[in-house]
Formats: sequence, structure tokens, C-alpha cells
Amino acid sequence: MQFSTAFCAPCRVTKRVLAEVADVVPGVRHVEVDAEHHLALTRELGILRTPTTLVLDKHGDEVTRAAGAPRKEQVIAALGRVGDDEA
Repeated sequence: MQFSTAFCAPCRVTKRVLAEVADVVPGVRHVEVDAEHHLALTRELGILRTPTTLVLDKHGDEVTRAAGAPRKEQVIAALGRVGDDEA
């Protein structure tokens, strides 16, 4: 789950990277949330900057989070930890 804002250049890069990962890793889905339009959720989850990416397990529980634009390898490694935790 990616929290973004309209004028955030790193958010566009993050969106591309996460969409590419979702296309090649089975069971992974990229969801982008506009932080400005969902302020209550943004505050509830403690999102302090954009982009912020939350990696959720199949139950919707947060496994990890990262602020800033991630590299594809970082995202895949984080997803590997989700699989390890559920094994």
C-alpha cells in the first residue's frame, strides 16, 4: 500500500516500481492511497511523508514500511519476509 501526494515526484517513481513488482510476483497487489484525500487514515497509520509504502500480509497486517522511493530489489526482499513470516 503506497501513500502518495499529487505533486510528489518520488511518488511517481514508487508507483512504477511497485506496479512492476505486482506484475511479476504472484499474489502481490499495488494499492495507491492519496494521503491528502484520506487524512484520517494517513494520521491513524502514522504516515509522516510521501511516498510511504506499507507491506501488508494476507491478513492486512503491516509487516514493514519504508519512506522514500524504494528500489525493486528492496520491495522483493520485503515481500520475501512476508512469505517467511507466514511459513
